[in-house]
Amino acid sequence: MSELRAKFYPVMIQRQKEKEFIELKLSGNMTVMQYANKFTELSRFVPQFISSERLKMKMFEECLAFYI
Repeated sequence: MSELRAKFYPVMIQRQKEKEFIELKLSGNMTVMQYANKFTELSRFVPQFISSERLKMKMFEECLAFYI
């Protein structure tokens, strides 16, 4: 999978997407559905951060606004 990713996404793009994932938070102008879609899109670039469903759920929940 990493070979395929490297073929279609240059390293700079992969790093940019990784950074976006790390900095992703639910902001005031984003709905939960938009956040979920962005999380899913960016999570493809960081399999090392979401190696299990449990870890993926934990990361998703941590970035939600506290009132949700």
